[in-house]
Amino acid sequence: MVARPTHYDLLGITRSASTDAIKRAYREQMRRYHPDRLEARRAQLQAAGDTQGLQRLEAQMKTAVRKSQAINEAYRTLVDPDKRRYATKHEAVRH
Repeated sequence: MVARPTHYDLLGITRSASTDAIKRAYREQMRRYHPDRLEARRAQLQAAGDTQGLQRLEAQMKTAVRKSQAINEAYRTLVDPDKRRYATKHEAVRH
């Protein structure tokens, strides 16, 4: 069984990261993984009639949706001090 990444791993930050560092990391990860960033590529592939490219893009979009949802969850947890304490305490038990 593969270990699930922690909220800190998803945002690429350390456990001692400040709230500002968490916000910066969140914005950076969302710019990187948000599904909307792939929409322009979809239009190009549709215009070109590239069905194989569209299939690959759809798979990438599904991955981007899952990743962005996980990033959102990590952000919501880590910016709330109570949720952050709870998650940090219990992630040690989970692994």
